[in-house]
Amino acid sequence: MILLVGGQKGGAGKTTVATNIACYLKHLGKDVILVDSDKQNSTTSWIQYRLENEEKLFNIPSVKVADNISQSIKDLKIKYDYIVIDCAGRDSKEQRTGMLIADTLLIPVRPSQYDLDTLENVAQIVEDAKTINENLKSFVMFSMCPTHHLIDERNQAQKYLKEYPEFSLLESYTSDRKVYRDTAYLGKGVIEVKNEKAAKEIKNIVEEIYEF
Repeated sequence: MILLVGGQKGGAGKTTVATNIACYLKHLGKDVILVDSDKQNSTTSWIQYRLENEEKLFNIPSVKVADNISQSIKDLKIKYDYIVIDCAGRDSKEQRTGMLIADTLLIPVRPSQYDLDTLENVAQIVEDAKTINENLKSFVMFSMCPTHHLIDERNQAQKYLKEYPEFSLLESYTSDRKVYRDTAYLGKGVIEVKNEKAAKEIKNIVEEIYEF
């Protein structure tokens, strides 16, 4: 399965989500590769931190791709069962060509109207991609949420997304927890530290997307 983590809003935690999903899949024994298609190289840096970590961590294969990434992903699909692609938080050639080959698009957004407003442009790009990749599934998920209850924000988002049938809203989400930032600079996923709440958030996301 090819999962593309993208969107058009920077600072929504896409790299955090992508790296933690890949790490969780690896701990489940899945044959996974992490793909960095963002020119900021955040995922590549995470992998480097992981390699430099003195602890014995699972090896997560990774590769850097750019421009038209569809053929590169097709080649990887022959070798790996699970591909997680981290895209930049903007409209890019990498994201557009990635949508042509991905099974699922995951768009992390903060629970705010400003973030939701970016979905209008993404919806048009998804619609264009589906003329070629008609089976593409598109999910929006809340990320970096305040730890208070999200009922009001979810209700607002669900009403907003009715205008965009291209998207479904995940029940799962990530909270604004310090552990996500701390583990990033260690090259770890939250499943690899003692933080049950954060680990449960990633577990829920993985199970909802992959239907484990």
